[in-house]
Amino acid sequence: MLADLNHTRYNWCIKVRVVRMWHVSSISKGKNFASMELVLAYEDGLAIPACIGQKNFNNFLSSIVEGRSYCIKNFQVSDQERRFKAITVTYTIFFTSWTAIEEIPAEESTNLPRHIFNFVDFEDLDHRARHGDGLVDIIGQLTVVHPLVHSSSLNGPSIRRELELRDLSGRYLSVTLWGEHATSFEDRFLIQTIGNDDTVVIIFVGMQVRIFLESPSCRSNAATKWYINIDIPGVNAFRPGLQGRGSEAQILPGIANDGAGGLNEEHANRKTVLELLALNPHDNNDVRFTCHATIREFDVTNGWWYKGCSICTKKKRFRANSPWWSRLCEL
Repeated sequence: MLADLNHTRYNWCIKVRVVRMWHVSSISKGKNFASMELVLAYEDGLAIPACIGQKNFNNFLSSIVEGRSYCIKNFQVSDQERRFKAITVTYTIFFTSWTAIEEIPAEESTNLPRHIFNFVDFEDLDHRARHGDGLVDIIGQLTVVHPLVHSSSLNGPSIRRELELRDLSGRYLSVTLWGEHATSFEDRFLIQTIGNDDTVVIIFVGMQVRIFLESPSCRSNAATKWYINIDIPGVNAFRPGLQGRGSEAQILPGIANDGAGGLNEEHANRKTVLELLALNPHDNNDVRFTCHATIREFDVTNGWWYKGCSICTKKKRFRANSPWWSRLCEL
């Protein structure tokens, strides 16, 4: 059983289903690193994360398919020390050059769950954003799909899409999808579902939760996946609570002439510096503007940096009974 796994030996043998897998790539000290991350489910409903590092990446890349079941032998079990965990458990599995896998026929793996979710209520997301260290799974009714937004920064061009979800208590949650997640969201199935006036119950897994404008919001990352109107007990129990709340999700249109069907922030609502200075802030509180300007001088009167809170990123202040204190987090 997965509950018995520990790091005292290497000759483990488990039968599991790969319920999720995704590719992670990053750069550290000028070098590229890549890995394949997995979530493995056991018949008792427990799950454990697994990692195939760059060294062994090619050995297993073509052998493992999401949704299929395998017998996995001779792997390393280590403490899970990552900050953003797909699932919060004590250990994680690492494939080695000695690891062997054998696919289990579908008819012999019906007892292995096809999905593993650990839903976090909308009301608990604020606490998870300020004090949690893992990724979250959420379920809600999709109410609004915003158009694609193209923007530019020091890291280059980016693309995103905002969504709005609602829970059974009427709370709303903003979800931001980035990159390929943003462009691939409006697939044919979703469009057909919305066109038929069906309620869209959507599950997002592997989401980062953060505080934005003092409210929790979720954003996608490499581990993010979504499931729409799937037939599982969690969705079937959620759906009856939506009666009388309106069913159709609203897709907001983008700019008609934009090549990707979205908004381009780089040139949207362009103003000069003089025009910005002349604006009444009370009349334009929630309006975004862009400005093409040249930086002439930096104001460093208050220094180049401030001591920020590691949770909310706001400035920490000095207080007698607690040397550094964040007003927002009360830490």
